[in-house]
Amino acid sequence: MKKKIFKAVIIITFLNLLSSVLTAATLDENLNALKISPDNEKNKNEILAQIKVNPSLIDTIINEAMNKNGEINYRCGLIEILSDSDSDYARKSINSVFKEDDYELKKCTAKIVGRTKNEYVIENLFNNIEDYLFNSYKGIAEQNLKQRIAAIDSIWALGEIGDPKVMSKLEKFYNMSDEVIRINIIFSIGKLKSKKALIYLDKIAENEKESDAVRSAAFEMIEELQSKGGRE
Repeated sequence: MKKKIFKAVIIITFLNLLSSVLTAATLDENLNALKISPDNEKNKNEILAQIKVNPSLIDTIINEAMNKNGEINYRCGLIEILSDSDSDYARKSINSVFKEDDYELKKCTAKIVGRTKNEYVIENLFNNIEDYLFNSYKGIAEQNLKQRIAAIDSIWALGEIGDPKVMSKLEKFYNMSDEVIRINIIFSIGKLKSKKALIYLDKIAENEKESDAVRSAAFEMIEELQSKGGRE
């Protein structure tokens, strides 16, 4: 009896090992296919299924995404896979992207985490905006259009994620920003769909010191909030 159990354990261990090897090989094939066609949804879905079965592959995906020699659309495709995952670890791993000064990657990452409502990266979205505003104040950021766009995309993402806790930070950013950034912040605040957001937008809309474009954006979001019951 013990011999049979021992043999069964060996067989199961071998099958698990074999499965792991085969999965890794399939992952390599899918990654190579994704390099050729970064928008290939079939490959993305297959990789998603693989990391669900074998979470240890997540580190391989994030390492590939962080490889500066990789083509940007391929790297963005990998980040999309991680953020689409139902694994908290995979979604949290995207924070690694924000440690690099690669604004092209940060731009697409902000769009992805906004679409997937990835709340794990909120602090780093804040950092994106703060870094831009600080460099803008120092007269540096205007020389880097990519950093400005990454900041705007981060503002958009915060609105899409929709966590009411971001309201106080967005108010702070608003007071430090130029007209274009302010308008984007207004649209982001409007997506929070809260009474506090509506009160703040009312204040902006009634402020005659604000530009017509800014006030117009505030009125637009007020109407949208009111139509969706934002005062509740």
